[in-house]
Amino acid sequence: MFVHEKVNYKILKTFGSLDHICPTIDESKELNNRIQVPYLCQSLMKNLLIIGAGRSATALINYILEQARQHNFYVTVSDSDMALARQKVNDHAYGRAIWLDASKPNDRREVITRHEVVVSMLPPQMHL
Repeated sequence: MFVHEKVNYKILKTFGSLDHICPTIDESKELNNRIQVPYLCQSLMKNLLIIGAGRSATALINYILEQARQHNFYVTVSDSDMALARQKVNDHAYGRAIWLDASKPNDRREVITRHEVVVSMLPPQMHL
């Protein structure tokens, strides 16, 4: 079941763990020829944002995506080069790529507020 609103965390008390709510990857819906984690599961996971998908971010992105299922988080990789962000996510079931121009404060604020953990892999001169 896909939901488009925030899910109340009381559901965890009802079911005891995400395993009862979230299907395995094999049971998940397939969209755009790629396996997706259902939205219900995403809303119960910790949302982690990585800003910047350049060369120095590659090892971090790969490691975080490898650990995502085990540690119950969903990874969003953002960059001003959408093709680069997509390449780094590589259609991973627990990740997605989004476009973000980190130099625009309103865009940055909107994206950051939707995530519990934010990691900046931007060059030092872009940190305010």
